[in-house]
Amino acid sequence: MPLRLSLRLLFALSLLFVNARAFASEANPVPAVSTSVVAAAPAPASPDLVARIGGTWLLGSGASFWTRPPGEAPWSPLAVSGYTAPRDSAGTSDGASWIVVGGADSAAVHRLSLRSGSLSAEPLPPLPSPRSAASAVILDRVLHVIGGLDAEGRATASVFTLDLDLPNAAWVSAAPFPGGPVTRPALAVNFGELLAITAGPSPQAWGFRLRPVDGFTVTGWQARAAPPSAAPDSLLVPNSTAHFLLLGDGSAHVFNSILGVWFTVPAVPVPSGGSVHVANARGHHLLSLTGNEEKTLNLPRARYPLALLDYAAIALYFAAMVAVGLLLSGKQETSAQFALGNRDVKWWAAGISMFATGASSISFMAIPALAFSSNLVWFLPGFLMVASYFVTAYIIFPLLRKLEITSTYEYLDRRFNRGLRLLASAQCVAFQTFGRMSVILVLPSLAISAFTGLDVTVAVLLMGGLTTLYTAIGGFKAVIWTDVFQGVLMVAAPLIVIGYALAGTPGGFSGSWERALAQDKLALVVTDWDLALPVVWMLIFGGVLNIAAIVGDQPVIQRIYSVPLHEVRRTALMSTFCGIIISALAFGVGLSLFGYFQGNPAQLAPTITTDQIVPLFIVQHLPAGLCGLVIAAIFAAAMSTLSSSMNSVATLVCEDFYRPLFPRSTDRSRVLLMKLVSYGVGIVGTGVAVIMARQEITSMFQIWSKVAALLGGGFVGIYILGVFTTRANSAGAIAGGLASIVVTTWINRVGDIHWVHYGTFAVSSCLVVGYLVSLLTGGSRRDLAGLTAFTTRDPAAASFVLAPAPLPALSKAPAA
Repeated sequence: MPLRLSLRLLFALSLLFVNARAFASEANPVPAVSTSVVAAAPAPASPDLVARIGGTWLLGSGASFWTRPPGEAPWSPLAVSGYTAPRDSAGTSDGASWIVVGGADSAAVHRLSLRSGSLSAEPLPPLPSPRSAASAVILDRVLHVIGGLDAEGRATASVFTLDLDLPNAAWVSAAPFPGGPVTRPALAVNFGELLAITAGPSPQAWGFRLRPVDGFTVTGWQARAAPPSAAPDSLLVPNSTAHFLLLGDGSAHVFNSILGVWFTVPAVPVPSGGSVHVANARGHHLLSLTGNEEKTLNLPRARYPLALLDYAAIALYFAAMVAVGLLLSGKQETSAQFALGNRDVKWWAAGISMFATGASSISFMAIPALAFSSNLVWFLPGFLMVASYFVTAYIIFPLLRKLEITSTYEYLDRRFNRGLRLLASAQCVAFQTFGRMSVILVLPSLAISAFTGLDVTVAVLLMGGLTTLYTAIGGFKAVIWTDVFQGVLMVAAPLIVIGYALAGTPGGFSGSWERALAQDKLALVVTDWDLALPVVWMLIFGGVLNIAAIVGDQPVIQRIYSVPLHEVRRTALMSTFCGIIISALAFGVGLSLFGYFQGNPAQLAPTITTDQIVPLFIVQHLPAGLCGLVIAAIFAAAMSTLSSSMNSVATLVCEDFYRPLFPRSTDRSRVLLMKLVSYGVGIVGTGVAVIMARQEITSMFQIWSKVAALLGGGFVGIYILGVFTTRANSAGAIAGGLASIVVTTWINRVGDIHWVHYGTFAVSSCLVVGYLVSLLTGGSRRDLAGLTAFTTRDPAAASFVLAPAPLPALSKAPAA
């Protein structure tokens, strides 16, 4: 029955893939500007106030106001008492309201809100002095008012700031605008940066950061590359994750704040003139009062349809993966074979599989994107892999492998209690099924479909469906051997990308190196105490704490359980070696693409997000066939993690829940259960991914880090307490896990701590609280023989604390 179901699924997915090109070719280009005619506004062509609050347009002329709700053409008069729209004021949106600043002979500041068809004007602290014809924008919840005319009508370079989150905040006179006296500069905020454009024959661009971003420590004003042109009434709006659009001369000039370069999108019919207003930065809604039109700006999306050779390469990869599953389908007769390959998997295959499982599409695409947008400070944890090898290969892995367990959470049962085991296992099942699998599926699907036109749903269904197929019918051996093939692809693909990127960079390798040096892209550490930055001491501390994270990662640690005990260290060595290689290649991809696109800014797409930089280059520049091979490698990075998650969830459900509930169950029933769970998990995870594909996600790596810290940080701390202390008990473990959730939630709300440190706070809070509670409750009273690094059953292993054993020879070693 499962085999027949698998063959039917394979046939259905084959038909889906055959029609993939049809899905891609049907993608219709979106008009650059969508125009809808609206009723003539009763206000003058140049009203005193133009705002957009929650999708509703608001016009003000003196004491008269009109609104136009979203989706409705007529303007409606709005009765307002006690407030008059000031002339020549500045305005900006804080999301739910509109802030009006200054005006002719005015220093007043008001927050305008629409509630139940009425307009409320809440007074805010007035400016230090009157300002008209200024510009305003909000950066990091701080209102900035730049330039304008003073009471005597003189242009100023003043910068006033007001912290909107402080209840009794007062205006602060900040350092003057470095561009000199200016009226109505074009302002916008994106990627944590305020960009200011001054018009004229020699336009200027200045960037301002209130707080540092990622691996850079720069704050304050910095000169930026000047735009090609800037009219006095130009509009500046943010777009994508790091782009600014400068509109107003019939074209869109785009500034990429990461690369610091401008490029132009021609033939964008955006009229210029004071009658055109923008009041919704992200939606790009433009209102023309003279033409009675509302325009929605849709920048053209670049499309690079895949060639027939590309589809053939991808199809060949998919067919190979399914073939492996079918070939191994008859070798999964026992639960030990389906879950662990009968514990006789080759050490080198298990090591490659361990690396491939951990190196998902997040590693393949999000980490290069992180290197592209920042620098090498993120590579530091890679160096800790060497130190982690000795701890895991000589202490943690042998300790767990000697227990002869299948679910890593069985260790928690023996070390603490059954309830903690079930809680951790349930959390892992939910996390893998509804979180990890869907994210891993969505990231490559969204990125590739953005440029090829391949339907996102098709890509998700292909990866999810085929992975479900070979995992369910082939079991653990199929997962291992497909991982080996996928791991080879994952190493070859970055080398191809780096080679082509350097070949296309002006000046080649030396040109790319010089650009990286000029932009501080090669910085390795941030020596600071500001936790808003990825500071080196916190990265090292967090890396040391997270050495034990692998113990609670069932998909990864399952490889250690699958090899003979005497091969554990070799497996760890192979995994560490592959991990260092792929980490170096991932950062090499990010830096080489930075050099390429900075030297070729015209190749950028105006709608690109940072996470899409790798697939953009792939579909733009790799030849037919090779492009398909690299896309197959991206799919492989996702599918290796998917298959491991499916098999691991099936194993956990069987070992942690089914077997204890039905101790007399037959081995055949357990195999059938794991196959059915594999199918079910694959279907659910793929379905969640289809839903997620319709959500707006800016940075996968940041989201993944936060979620992993919140849900997994506590269990990492619990494993450290279990393995490296003898006093920790169940009460302490539970208290520590709860403390990690509270601390992680708190720092996420505070917002002044860099996301990379979330895991460190989660683990360390669990350790501190867990150990203290354990001491206060009398410590552990269990038999800890073989369960901690200090109570091992093997005297030789215990001596590692003082003298590590030598590495085993590469020939077959005797059983330990």
